[in-house]
Amino acid sequence: MKALLFKSNQQPTVQDINDNLIEEWRSNDDLILWLDVEGGEDVDSQYIKSQFKLNDLVLKDSIRERHPPKFEEFDNSAFVLLRSIELSKSDGNIFFSQVSLFLGERFIITRHLSDVEVLNNVWDNCSKYKQTENMSVRRLLYRLFRGIADQFVENIISIESRLESIEDALDKDEKDTYLPELISFNTSLRKIARNLEYMEQVSKRGLKYFTSDEKFVHEFTDVYEQVERALSLAKMYQALCTDLMNAYISVTSHRVNKVVKILTIVTVLFVPLGFIAGLYGMNFEYIPESL
Repeated sequence: MKALLFKSNQQPTVQDINDNLIEEWRSNDDLILWLDVEGGEDVDSQYIKSQFKLNDLVLKDSIRERHPPKFEEFDNSAFVLLRSIELSKSDGNIFFSQVSLFLGERFIITRHLSDVEVLNNVWDNCSKYKQTENMSVRRLLYRLFRGIADQFVENIISIESRLESIEDALDKDEKDTYLPELISFNTSLRKIARNLEYMEQVSKRGLKYFTSDEKFVHEFTDVYEQVERALSLAKMYQALCTDLMNAYISVTSHRVNKVVKILTIVTVLFVPLGFIAGLYGMNFEYIPESL
């Protein structure tokens, strides 16, 4: 576990989590605490529960390997579960990383089972630069959520160039690798779209919950629009993959038909000749036509 402590108009300090740090944060209403926990150890769960009075069920959800994104509200806190994405450009395989966020009035706890690139980027940006404005839980949530949404968009768009090259090559090349590649991309985009549908619902809930302060309305509307854009792109490229698969099958069938046509012509020409040669090549005592 590691902690990032935000003070008004000062550079944040990265510290190891301990009881003294928690006490300092509790005694000063101007401090914002970001606690980052990697792994699913029970001792971490017990510590978080005892210090921040979090719900047992959401603590269990935060370490489940496969759980759809969701948003839950409590009296003095909220729980947000998101998924980041990494996409292999070579084969279209995708890898999802679960990110759980516990949100209070002056604290945010992020929990993840493995290393998450977006989370690391936001952490580094927050820890290295002096804040020109007071940090808040809403602003931290916006940066994390927007970073994840941007990551989805970037990875989806990265597929576009490959799909375009496949589309251009369908009527020129005769490679058998295109169809498996298209099937892989189609499967990946379907999984992405399914997760983004959950993320869209989460962003709607977050938009209602976190926009009591008018200055954050624009930020969370921006997040919702970015998630909506990513979902639209995923569905569009999935439809394109389906069209390309159908086109590939049609082109392949057309090529097979041309080969069959040539073979049929050859068969029509040579089968009668073969029949005649075979007939008169037999050992007859009397050739039938000579009688």
